[in-house]
Amino acid sequence: MPYNALSVAKYILSHCPMDHVRLQKTLYFLQAIFLVNVGRPLFNENIEAWDYGPVVREVFNEYRYSGSQDLRFDDIDRKVQSDMDVFFGTGNVMEDFNRLASEENDNIIIKNFLDNNKSINTWALVDLTHRFETWINHYNSGNSIIPKEEIAEYHRRIGGFNV
Repeated sequence: MPYNALSVAKYILSHCPMDHVRLQKTLYFLQAIFLVNVGRPLFNENIEAWDYGPVVREVFNEYRYSGSQDLRFDDIDRKVQSDMDVFFGTGNVMEDFNRLASEENDNIIIKNFLDNNKSINTWALVDLTHRFETWINHYNSGNSIIPKEEIAEYHRRIGGFNV
């Protein structure tokens, strides 16, 4: 069962602090890996083609004020987020976070991707996503949403991912 993209973002940040641009590219790559290698999406939310590559709008809205600072997720953030979920009735992001944290196979895929790509410069990831047909076609078409099926098909065609 797919997770909430914000829960996935928080899970990623709990293991590897990174800036907002890198987080967005990481979400795209992980979504593609899950679609190709696992046969299901990692998260439900759409990915859109924006100026700096693929973006999950819901995650962008959460972290848009961070600038180029590394984002982190610690126990204080968990408490604050849990309180916000209850207050605003936004769904339980922390419950979904904990579900992801307890799913060993999903954890292995995410951690392997983070470990194998931590030395790649953020802007190199942006450049790479700008070469993907999935981004090019939707960025230039005016229809910014990149369908999950198209992500899966494209990355299968170019050889998928090794994680």
